[in-house]
Amino acid sequence: MKLILCPLLLFLAATFSYGQSGNYSFPQNVQYPHGYMPASYLDSDFMQEWWDDWKEDYIEECIDINTGIVALMPTADTPQEVKVEGQGWAMMTAAYMDDKETFDGLLHFYNMKTTDRAGGMMGWHVTCDGFIDEGSATDGDLDVAFSLIVAYWQWGEDYLNKAREVIENCEKLIVTHPDSTISVLAAGHANGQPWGGYQETDISYYTPAYFRLFADVTGNDAWNKLAEDTYILLERAAHDETGLVPDWQHADGTPGAGERVGYYAFDACRTPWRIALDYLWNGDERAKDWLVKVTGWAHNQDRIVDGYELDGTPRGSNTNIPFVGGFAVGAMANSQEVVDDFAAQVRAIDENYWYGRHLGNVYLLALTGNMWSEDIVADMEGTYPLMTEVVGRGRVRRDPNAIRYQEGTEVTLSAEPASGWAFEGWSGEGVSGSENPLTITVNGETNITATFVLDFDPTDPTSNLLENGDFSSGYEFWNFHTWDESEADSSLVDGELTISVTRLGDEEQIHNIQLVQGGVPLEEGQEYILTFDASAAEEREIEVLAQLPDNPWTVYASEMIELTTEKETHVVGFTMENETNINSRIGFNFGNVTGDITVSNVRLTFAEETSVSPATFRSNRQTGLKVTPYSNSAVNISFSPNTTGDAVLKIYSPRGNVVETASIKAVAGVNATHTFNAANVPNGYYIARVYQGGTAQQARFVLSR
Repeated sequence: MKLILCPLLLFLAATFSYGQSGNYSFPQNVQYPHGYMPASYLDSDFMQEWWDDWKEDYIEECIDINTGIVALMPTADTPQEVKVEGQGWAMMTAAYMDDKETFDGLLHFYNMKTTDRAGGMMGWHVTCDGFIDEGSATDGDLDVAFSLIVAYWQWGEDYLNKAREVIENCEKLIVTHPDSTISVLAAGHANGQPWGGYQETDISYYTPAYFRLFADVTGNDAWNKLAEDTYILLERAAHDETGLVPDWQHADGTPGAGERVGYYAFDACRTPWRIALDYLWNGDERAKDWLVKVTGWAHNQDRIVDGYELDGTPRGSNTNIPFVGGFAVGAMANSQEVVDDFAAQVRAIDENYWYGRHLGNVYLLALTGNMWSEDIVADMEGTYPLMTEVVGRGRVRRDPNAIRYQEGTEVTLSAEPASGWAFEGWSGEGVSGSENPLTITVNGETNITATFVLDFDPTDPTSNLLENGDFSSGYEFWNFHTWDESEADSSLVDGELTISVTRLGDEEQIHNIQLVQGGVPLEEGQEYILTFDASAAEEREIEVLAQLPDNPWTVYASEMIELTTEKETHVVGFTMENETNINSRIGFNFGNVTGDITVSNVRLTFAEETSVSPATFRSNRQTGLKVTPYSNSAVNISFSPNTTGDAVLKIYSPRGNVVETASIKAVAGVNATHTFNAANVPNGYYIARVYQGGTAQQARFVLSR
């Protein structure tokens, strides 16, 4: 985090103690009273990793020199900017994560940025040392108010009083038109006065589940009325066929116009999440009816993009978390099949835009059973969580599907490997072996790991390290991005994906238009072959590359490919010279020339002849090295050196980190052995590699204890 100094401020913030453990530690993994939970793909470990990565990337320090307190900024487009919607989501997530230090730092920054011109609310676009826009935007402060209620549940103290203060400020924005009895939210304050309301309101600002809580903590029934009237506004605005709603609308349902966007865009995409809470928590059937319609429509689309006309005509071209994640939470009111399909899409998305990373926090809280109310937690008494962890690529289904179970409940677990992987076995409390499905009895908090290993034969023409390389499952596992004001669309017919580039980005960078797949395991020293069929409307170049999927976007390999108007098979070979990364990305860049490009039959495989053994993580199919158990927490790694001299043994974790290095005095023909103490490393698959005289031998093994 950077350290930013803030000048003298006119507003003193309330101070709270740091380091206190909450009443509800993360994860709670509740079973909501209503709806469906994703059966796999998303869990509290994924949520924790997302939150940790988000804090590292977006939290910046800002010193209030008036008090000397270090405030925390949840930054947005740049490390110097904060937008109030991100402020609310960050505070909410910190409270649910029982991260009091982060919450208090964020709250201090919120207090620093409230102004009279914003009606006592936070300026919606600010920096550490000033304001970009002192007006308020209601949605962010509503989220802050709710986060303060969660903070009160967690830590008590003065958070409830602060929540009431923020709620009171927001209450001033509940307005009723003289000719109507419907309550609506004004959009915020400008120059100290409310703006918007009956003529322009944003349905994505409305969260009925919050409003019911606000009524409880303030005793003001106006919030209950607003919760009820939300469904009148929702019904008036929603399209009859698709269920889609506009970003902005008149209270009579007329879509907005001009800057007040009248289609399903980056505000409206949040609406399924906000409405879903009222069904998951309270069972409101009006919420369910709308969510079933809109997510049912979305589930029938080939690919979710970032923007639609209300009739479903696409306006956007990117697939990202704000839209897919919103539908995923909404699908929790639909069916098991629909929520599972959307959960898989969420897991596959490579999100790198601040808005999606911020929204991902709250979406994942809901999807993993960690966006609870105190009443829901109280109702969990007498139930126990069943946590399933996956090592490798695959998923675990459970029957009956739930997160928590009554004592004595029998649950059947089914391990389903991803393409090119095999199920290796179970580990955890009282379970072992590879029986699949496996039936267990839940008698307490239970943690079980399913280990999947690469099971790959490079000589098999159907094998593929990529998922859905033939596009037989539509766009699943693939992400299509446009950046820097570039414009492109895509269509899929009979396994052939056509990218239509209509506008280059302002900088005309080739990476402004991308088709990528993340989560690809690439091992240091391994040689790979990427093949694909492609053609173009006119002769042109495209770029094929393997790279790190996030900042600093390290390119492992890149090659420019000449396309002709005839469909041709292209072959690209490369060696992974960087450290092993099981979450690498393979992609195509098209942003250099307008026109159509068609791609199909994308396959990544190992080169058949390499100095490194063919990649398989099955410990009984090693070459070069031999790995055998030594004790419950150690393994022996042995090899027969070809030459005499110094050798270096390195053991890599699945993320490519070196967890053990050993120097070995090798003698040609004499077996050498090193004992690896694995007591302090987690279960999973590992790579052992011996370097000697410019060559390498390696083996893969699975720790399952």
